Amino acid sequence: MDAATAAVQCLSSVMRGKKTWWIPSVPGMGDREVRAVQLIDAFYQCTHVTARQILVAARGTVSRRVVKRVLALCDQGAQSPMETVLRLLVRDTLADVAGDHVWSSQVTVVLGTWYRKRTTPDLACVELKVALYYDGRHHDEDDQNDTDFRLFQQLKDLGWEVVRVNRDLLSDLEELMKQVDAAIARAVAAAEALAAPPS
Repeated sequence: MDAATAAVQCLSSVMRGKKTWWIPSVPGMGDREVRAVQLIDAFYQCTHVTARQILVAARGTVSRRVVKRVLALCDQGAQSPMETVLRLLVRDTLADVAGDHVWSSQVTVVLGTWYRKRTTPDLACVELKVALYYDGRHHDEDDQNDTDFRLFQQLKDLGWEVVRVNRDLLSDLEELMKQVDAAIARAVAAAEALAAPPS
């Protein structure tokens, strides 16, 4: 069986509610749709399947309208199901910001020239310098915690606003959105200050 056919069969099971797993609530989306996006994001990570191949393979199995909506929400850069949820939760947060700002997955940020030091936020708005990280359980380990702290400080020194998200914060939508909105507001204010003519 080819990857596109396998993806569609799994997608069909998810959309009919035959396969479920825990997810936090995502406003404006049903649980089945969120799981479907997580599924296709995972297929993108594990195979070379394309959206077009999935759309063709879905004919007669899953509604074209449903498949197109799911594919429009998918991203080939999401490296975990929780990163997918984070992206879906913040997808409209840049809508009211002047300019054509977007969230991009897995953006490399160079921190310095020493050994080409770099970090890769799970989501970033490069123009505004806002970085979002989803921290899975391995980030609780002491060594990783120290590394994360240093990266956070280095990004701040370069003018980036950083929000680190774990499973608890992902489950507290009000607090998550408050932190993301505040980071965006600080970034917009910093960008406006830089663009303002000297007095």
